[in-house]
Amino acid sequence: MKFKTELHCHTCEVSRCASENAADTAEKYIKYGYSTIVLTNHLSAFSFNEEMRERSWKEKIDFFIDGYEAVKKAANGRLNILLSAEIRFRENQNDYLLLGIDPDFLYGHENFYDMSVGQFYPNCIYPDYLLIQAHPFRHNMTVTPPYFIDGWEVYNGHPTQNSHNDAAEVYANHYPNKHKVSGSDHHDADHFPAGGIMTDFEINTNEELLKVIRSGEYTLIKEEDIRLGNKRL
Repeated sequence: MKFKTELHCHTCEVSRCASENAADTAEKYIKYGYSTIVLTNHLSAFSFNEEMRERSWKEKIDFFIDGYEAVKKAANGRLNILLSAEIRFRENQNDYLLLGIDPDFLYGHENFYDMSVGQFYPNCIYPDYLLIQAHPFRHNMTVTPPYFIDGWEVYNGHPTQNSHNDAAEVYANHYPNKHKVSGSDHHDADHFPAGGIMTDFEINTNEELLKVIRSGEYTLIKEEDIRLGNKRL
C-alpha cells in the first residue's frame, strides 16, 4: 500500500489568495486518497490584511494557527494535518515552504520576514527544520543559492501558473545533496490534488515528514490535471 502526502496546500481562512475553505479542502483530499496534508498557508508581511497588520505578532500567529486548527477539525482524524507555512521575505518575491515547524517556532520568531533568507536559514532553520524554495522558476522568482536552502519544489501543480517545472528539476539535479519535492499548490475549488510525495508508510507527524524527506525514501507525485468539462480524466 502506498500513502500520499500533499506538501503545498492553502485554505481561504488564512491565505487571502485562496477561495476554498478548510472543510471542503479536507473532503477533497480524502476523496483523492491522500493520507496527509502539509498545510502551507501564506505567512509574510504581505499576507495579512490591513486590519491584521496592526495586530501584535501573537495575534497574527494565533490567526495563522486557527486556520490550521480548522483543517484539523474538518479532517476529524481522517487525514493527518501537519503545520507548515509558505513564507516570503521582504527582499524579493521568492516563496519558501518551511517544513517541520511547530507553533512555538512561529511565536518565537517575530517578524522573521524582515530578515533575508541568508540570515534566516543559518540562524533559525539549520539543522532542525527544512526550507524548500517553492516554484523557483516561476515568473518574478530568483533561484536561491543552494547554501541558503535545503532544496527546491521541482513540480508545482497550480493549474493557472507556469512554474517551469522541467527547468526546476534540471536545475535541482545539479545538486544531488539537496532535496526535490512536489506540491499541488492547492488554492481553489477547481484545483485538484496534483502533487506531493508517495511513501510506503503513512506520515503522521512533522518529525516523520522531516525524516522521510531527508532520507529520500519517497517518490514525487507529478500528476498533471487533464479535464473534460468538470470531470477529471
